[in-house]
Amino acid sequence: MHEPPLPLLIKITSKHLDRAIEESYQQQGITNVSFQERNILFSVYNEPGSAKASQIARAMKIPKSTLSDAVASLINRGYIFYSLSESDHREKEITLTDEGRAFCQRLHQLYCRFNSEMEKGLSEEELEIVKKVLLIIIENTKGGNNVN
Repeated sequence: MHEPPLPLLIKITSKHLDRAIEESYQQQGITNVSFQERNILFSVYNEPGSAKASQIARAMKIPKSTLSDAVASLINRGYIFYSLSESDHREKEITLTDEGRAFCQRLHQLYCRFNSEMEKGLSEEELEIVKKVLLIIIENTKGGNNVN
């Protein structure tokens, strides 16, 4: 039997990682926040102060309406709040509450432990090669650079 083609291996790997991360969070009792909501929280967590809603939607490649629905859910849980941008009153900024920041810190710790487990058995050199290869594949396949 021959190995599956690279695009299929990447897709399978991605699904395994997503499932393993979900299971890791569930084992720690984190079941009330979806994958997309966690990505939004991390986007805000990684920005000093607050993050612009339009930038998050663009980075996550999701419609603003989808972002708004997820943000509304996170606001209802007390993790974030909206405010108007001081520089552009048409722009909404998303800021973590203290509860949201603590939650993100917990998620981040769990993710770091998961990442360490995932990288077990790989040397620093192997990790660098994998990262470089994946970045090249991303660059080769984004923005209509696909082979026809």
